[in-house]
Amino acid sequence: MKGDPEFPVWRELIAEATRQALVRQWHHALLYAAFSLESFIDRMLSDKLTVSEVGEAYIDHILRVGEKRYELHVLNNRGLSRTAVNNLAEKLNETIFTPRNKLAHGKTMGSDITSELAVQAVKTAVEFMWDWSPAARPWLFNKVKIVREELIDDDLLRACRADT
Repeated sequence: MKGDPEFPVWRELIAEATRQALVRQWHHALLYAAFSLESFIDRMLSDKLTVSEVGEAYIDHILRVGEKRYELHVLNNRGLSRTAVNNLAEKLNETIFTPRNKLAHGKTMGSDITSELAVQAVKTAVEFMWDWSPAARPWLFNKVKIVREELIDDDLLRACRADT
């Protein structure tokens, strides 16, 4: 409806990741999960830099060439240690960004992407979004309830309910 709030781009992408997983298009689910998480991180970083009154050209440059590890350090308002942020960045690279890059750049084939890899990518993206942005939780919780049986395990659902 016209009066309804517009979904953030990252939310549309994570929704598409779950739809692709539901129809067992694992390679598409992985790609959408990665693009969603990248959009989510970039939106948070852009918002933070805009508030800091950094110029638009510089924000565009940072978003284009920034390394996720350093971006997470800038966004770390959770009090995580440097090591914890580095470990998280490595987890995101292992479970989401490296498999996405290999697929997108032709190093692996779509048929090489397993259900486990795709589902783990979606779960990791949702967990990150939940943990790093309380404002994103209402968008995520609705999606979590929709895909419960296929993608979101009971432990994650309990954690989500405990935080609301």
